[in-house]
Amino acid sequence: MRHNQTVTDTAKKNRWEILKRRRKMLLAWHQITMTQIAREMNLSPETIKTVVNLYPERTSRRVQDYIARRLKVPYERLWGPSDQHDHHKGHYNKGKKACK
Repeated sequence: MRHNQTVTDTAKKNRWEILKRRRKMLLAWHQITMTQIAREMNLSPETIKTVVNLYPERTSRRVQDYIARRLKVPYERLWGPSDQHDHHKGHYNKGKKACK
């Protein structure tokens, strides 16, 4: 692995951590729990927690869109630029486990 690639990977990880903290902070600020979102979407709380905490390894565009709308925040502010999401390794579908 070249040095430039390592720097880029570290920068991406840092960006994802910042976005994760932002998501959790906004949920707490609006007094919305992941369990409430799960109930509203008819999904398991574990699915919501996985998408919020393990992004970008695990994604669900439906859950991500719902959380952004529920918080009244642009999608990109919570999850980053939408054009990068086509490259993720895993996703969640209702009633199915995460896949790689």
